[in-house]
Amino acid sequence: MCSTEPLLYQLSRAFVKEWILLGQELAMGMGKPVLDITGDDESQKVFQILKAWRTETPHGPLHYLPQLQEILLQDMGEQNLATTVQDMYKKYRDALECKEVYPEMTEDKQWSLHLPVEGKYLCRRTDLGVVTPYPLHVTYKSANWSENWAEVEEWMPVGQLFSIQCEDVEGPVDILLPHVLHLTDNTEITRESLQVVHVVGDSVELLPVTELTSSHAVTRFKKGSLFGVVGRTEEVNSVSRSCLLMAFRSLEDSDLSQLKVYIVSNTKEMKETLKEDEREWNFVPCDFKTCLLNPGDICCLKGIVTSGEDTLNVSISPEYLVFEDTLNNNKYYESFRVKVTAEIWMSNTSQLHLELLKRTDVEAEETSVSKLTLGRYKQSTAAGEGGSNLSTPTETEPVSKQLQIPIPSGFAVPVVLLVNDEYGASKGGVSTINYQVGQMLTKAKATVYCTALRVPQQDQEAAERYNVHLIKPYRPDGDTREPTTDWLAFDYLTRYPKSKLPEHVDVIIGHADITDTAAQNIQNAYYKEAELIMFTQVLPEDTEYFNGDLKAIKASKKEGMMLDKVVNAKAAFSVGKRTYNHFDTKYKASKKPQSHHIFLPKLSEMYLATNVTPGGEEKVVLSIGRVREMEKLKGYDIAGPAMGDVAKEIPNARWCVCCDNENDYETSKKILEDNLNSGDLKLSLLLYETQEDIKEHMMKSHLVLMPSCSEPFGLVGLDAIAAGIPVLISDKTGLAEMILNLVEQEKLSAEHRHVIVKTSVNDSDTAGDAKRWASKIVDILKYSKSEFEKAARLKQELVESRYWEESHRNFLQVCGITTAQ
Repeated sequence: MCSTEPLLYQLSRAFVKEWILLGQELAMGMGKPVLDITGDDESQKVFQILKAWRTETPHGPLHYLPQLQEILLQDMGEQNLATTVQDMYKKYRDALECKEVYPEMTEDKQWSLHLPVEGKYLCRRTDLGVVTPYPLHVTYKSANWSENWAEVEEWMPVGQLFSIQCEDVEGPVDILLPHVLHLTDNTEITRESLQVVHVVGDSVELLPVTELTSSHAVTRFKKGSLFGVVGRTEEVNSVSRSCLLMAFRSLEDSDLSQLKVYIVSNTKEMKETLKEDEREWNFVPCDFKTCLLNPGDICCLKGIVTSGEDTLNVSISPEYLVFEDTLNNNKYYESFRVKVTAEIWMSNTSQLHLELLKRTDVEAEETSVSKLTLGRYKQSTAAGEGGSNLSTPTETEPVSKQLQIPIPSGFAVPVVLLVNDEYGASKGGVSTINYQVGQMLTKAKATVYCTALRVPQQDQEAAERYNVHLIKPYRPDGDTREPTTDWLAFDYLTRYPKSKLPEHVDVIIGHADITDTAAQNIQNAYYKEAELIMFTQVLPEDTEYFNGDLKAIKASKKEGMMLDKVVNAKAAFSVGKRTYNHFDTKYKASKKPQSHHIFLPKLSEMYLATNVTPGGEEKVVLSIGRVREMEKLKGYDIAGPAMGDVAKEIPNARWCVCCDNENDYETSKKILEDNLNSGDLKLSLLLYETQEDIKEHMMKSHLVLMPSCSEPFGLVGLDAIAAGIPVLISDKTGLAEMILNLVEQEKLSAEHRHVIVKTSVNDSDTAGDAKRWASKIVDILKYSKSEFEKAARLKQELVESRYWEESHRNFLQVCGITTAQ
């Protein structure tokens, strides 16, 4: 049975008496009779009718149940049965798993989501939700109430205003709008207390809230522009709001540290707006806590600094602030200003304790609302061994009582410096890992800096989205030379002087064979107390074998130099099990880090958000990666003959090879044509500059090849899987090993082992390799639709396996960030 058949059978039991009439109504929509369907009983007959009608609709229950309700209500006048269908629709929708999704940013600064199937989706960037009965493209961005709606006394905003556009709307789509009301079982607020402001051009209307949850108000999408939740002022004004207590500190080099502390509405838009605004003033976030306040609450901030047994007072102004909803991002919101000794960011014993209090009606007494404890304090040996008797202040204890307990262990807000030649992931490989690490750290509330030789606009925007601070090299006027990694490794005193870097750093992260020398030198010159962590995702002794005799001879020396850089490093992280196994053996000798861990890259958010289809008459096979000097390593000497054979069986096949250097065009083209040995196959050589370019090429393809003779991991293959494109992967890759391990652990279905192709590491069986690859390619192209369905299953199962979580948790812990953070 298909997954919807149990629901159809439930419906059929309710329609027994009316099944003949129902069959006639549905037959009219189908254009063919269905009353000759037979069954063992009346319910079975109705079931067969419903099933026959259902197969005529391309969508799921979210689409066909409202249709059925309309037929029962308008065409048949069956109010009770229509109510039954409506109840079943609501139960089905409520039972749907809410899928968290990451949107793409468009050129005009809007978020964009391509929702592939019916379902309930929640945007991780904005908390906006959508329930759609069919594939849907949604674009949206935040808007300001003050610019789009003249408030009236009866209604007040209680959530963010959004501009939302849905393309090709065929039927009912529900919008889940986040609100800031703190709703409990005792709160006398119902969905009738709220409405949704809907702006179309110059006209404004109020839409009903069809459902109200603790976090969202639901309404039916209508064509227009703006949507936002409002509440009846007399009812919602007394309801507590979900708020944030957010602290930012100045990075200015001074003996006196300045902080700004805000109390704002707990919306993701407000959080990001404050970060962007404060970044311009050289302030960075320290910490935040959620709290509850009511509009009009009079709040004060108290603070003290503890250093050992000493207690110091803190200067805070103004004396009071009045809390109001902060649902506009185009206005300035006042903050508490805190002045404190800069020692708290450098000392292992000093701490700043802040407590937010609000004035009550009882003789102007003040009650505690929330607290923050800030500073730099490292994990003690006792804590690391599990023998610490230190405790953490509880949320209900005021500052005065916290002073009587010992200082908690663990980093408060670690400062991390990523040493790399770029921040964005345009080059893939090392840059992709560096990019993921930066995002992971900022999400865990670390303060993150990253060196970069060049900062294109898309990298700057990406860094701003994730609150990563980019550090560019110093270039005197007239210096037009192309920057190199030598600027980081050897010229750092002039290109990256200490004045351009953060005053204090807890952790420095470098990448083997790229920036390991730079990371080590910067640590020794500027941050001797910082911990050093190295990432490794290259295997010279494996890969250099295929790049010519001279490089093969030097491979061992290169690995020796890599080992020199990890000596006494706090940790080394090897990307994938293949790399981990290789270096775990190397670290048995004297040159080794303090600890060695595996790191598994997460599926790319950008590729996960990609919507792909198997259509198109021309069958495109895509290879990605440099050709010149990589012919054998990347398997072009296998893929070329294989594609020549494919063209004999599939004349409309095209082989597209995507590389990143237009200067290599003629050389690369000749290498590929020599390997093809076919005059029938259409060959295209494509260029890419960014990951967006690669994604676009993938979306136009039917299959992605990775026939490498040796690949430490294989991020290209992982990106193709994340996009939902069929792939074929050499068994000599770290990605293939990971997939097989997950199959053995039963985290992936056994069918997915067939994406892996046996590939030789030498020239002895190149012809046999080419035939094996050709056979697999032909099979996938012939049955493209079913292969895309398999690819979608592989994508979904990989996401659900959460295979990366343990390695990421280990990494954060090594950086001094506990999983609780």
